[in-house]
Amino acid sequence: MKKLAIFGAGGHGAVIAEILESQNLSFEILIDDNPKNKILNGITAISRAEFLNLTNAKDFGILLAIGDNLMRQNLYHFFVKQGFCLPFVAHRRAIISKSAKIASGSVVMPNTVINARASIGMGAIINSGSIIEHDCRIGDFSHIAPSATLCGNVQVGDCTHIGAGSVIIEGKSIGQHCLIGAGSVVISDIPPHKKVVGNPAKKELK
Repeated sequence: MKKLAIFGAGGHGAVIAEILESQNLSFEILIDDNPKNKILNGITAISRAEFLNLTNAKDFGILLAIGDNLMRQNLYHFFVKQGFCLPFVAHRRAIISKSAKIASGSVVMPNTVINARASIGMGAIINSGSIIEHDCRIGDFSHIAPSATLCGNVQVGDCTHIGAGSVIIEGKSIGQHCLIGAGSVVISDIPPHKKVVGNPAKKELK
């Protein structure tokens, strides 16, 4: 694996640093668009411009520690166009089926389960303790929040957020750019660009 840099010096960055430690890996550079006074694991953050000006910048794979889906999407495409590698990383305590597929730029956090034939898109976040059951499809730049459960054959569109502790029953589809509020239970398909919450999830959020 290439040398590694983390983009994002906040709490999400701290979690990714610990994911690397669980795999006996480490990062050497910390990047942030507002780097002033930001330090992680003894490494002082530098700006994006400072990083790109390094003569050996392309030696580094970049891990995106950004929770906002659209911002993470924009950063992913920015760095890909610049010719950078964005690997996916998973915590040692994640359980990932050998038949699951995980695309570049994604992060799999501790105590998650990704079961048989599941597919995780680019730049996705599979957060702590979440369950992605068999044959699920998670779109690019989506975020499955802590302890969410996706039963078998659930489809999630791009840039969608599934809130903490939510349950999506088997075979349901959630469109792109949706927000499912924390603790919701989804028992019917959710069309794109909807924000819903509840049990069942139907009350629209503003």
